[in-house]
Amino acid sequence: MVWKSIIAVVVVACIASWAAFQFGLMSGYSAILDNLDYYAPPQIVELVELVEVEKIVEVERIVEVVKEVEVERVVEVPKEIIVYTDKLRRPSHTEVIAFIARDNTDGLEYDEDSFNCLDYSIIVRANAIAEGIRCGILHISDDTEYAHAIVVFDTRDRGEVFIEPQFDWEVERPYPGQDFDDILRRAAKNYDGWLYEADVFGIIQRLVYIW
Repeated sequence: MVWKSIIAVVVVACIASWAAFQFGLMSGYSAILDNLDYYAPPQIVELVELVEVEKIVEVERIVEVVKEVEVERVVEVPKEIIVYTDKLRRPSHTEVIAFIARDNTDGLEYDEDSFNCLDYSIIVRANAIAEGIRCGILHISDDTEYAHAIVVFDTRDRGEVFIEPQFDWEVERPYPGQDFDDILRRAAKNYDGWLYEADVFGIIQRLVYIW
């Protein structure tokens, strides 16, 4: 009987202890839940929105400047192009003969004081230059006080060609030591039987080319 009483007291004590434990546990849970902000402070989440941004590329404007350049005109001649700084061309021998044939300077009247050999040469040269042909004057001095002038063309196929502008005769190249009268006599034979009998010039001493 006494034994049963002891068991009953132990059982009641166990039940009481279990109940007290459960009550305390529930109270602890409640306190934790009430102070949840303290134990685990809320996280602040930053919302970042992804925005597609258009990339702007700044391009520097490129301006092309074209400079005008004056180009010297080149005169074309058959099989060869030769340009002098004076912009005149070297003619062919055929061009020279054709030019002399149509030039009328030889028809002008000679006058020793007002219109002499130098005047003929100057006019022929000027007419040639007007047509773009390079032409020079050859001044001939002899062993007397007398001097003479003829024209010279620097041709591309026969070199220097000499013309007596008073008669439109092509003459041979003069050299110092020659008698210019003899040169004219030989030239005259090639032009319709001309007979040149003048004896005006002396022996050539000096030749001066004027281009």
